[in-house]
Amino acid sequence: MSVTPFEYNPADFGPVVASTDVDQGAINTIRLWIDTYMTRWELERNLPQHSLPRPVPASISNMIDPDELLDHQLPAILVSTATTVGTPEIMGDGSYRAIWLTEIQTLVRGQRGPETRTLASTYEACVRWLLTEQAFGPEGIARRCRWGKTQTTVERSGTGRYLAKGVYQVQVFVEGNMQEGVGPTIPDAFPYSQFALVQSVTTDVEGVAMQSE
Repeated sequence: MSVTPFEYNPADFGPVVASTDVDQGAINTIRLWIDTYMTRWELERNLPQHSLPRPVPASISNMIDPDELLDHQLPAILVSTATTVGTPEIMGDGSYRAIWLTEIQTLVRGQRGPETRTLASTYEACVRWLLTEQAFGPEGIARRCRWGKTQTTVERSGTGRYLAKGVYQVQVFVEGNMQEGVGPTIPDAFPYSQFALVQSVTTDVEGVAMQSE
């Protein structure tokens, strides 16, 4: 049996960037580079190699339930992009360049307040360091990342326990968010679906070809 799929609109659609695309770009970059930069941090401060616990990939995300901040999930790095800064700039080719405001939180837990705060500050610094130097990589959507604001706080989290948070606000410069003057001129006859729309089916019965429309 052969299936002829529905042919989607061949028009040249323009680009589009969602806030969660910016989240994911930062997450991918942090996952790729965090170990390298933390290793360098330890080297420059004469710390034993891998003395700082590395966050596991699942703990580098854009969301975590505050009620599920268990020790095995920490340290955690949370990325959230909520808004653009100012008015996006339209370029000569009709594309839009925008600055996205992204907040990155580094969460750690410890038994002593000062040490826990220092650890949260260390993770924040390493994330800020790597994004400033790497942006989102050569294949990423970010042209550059500019440091906006940093803050570190610590609070009690049960008897003899502290939860510290390093907050890093970064301006992410993204080109090609959208583009005017491109896109299809005729809408599809059918809405898009996750399944192919079958136009015709051909079957063979005892060697005789039969086609149904």
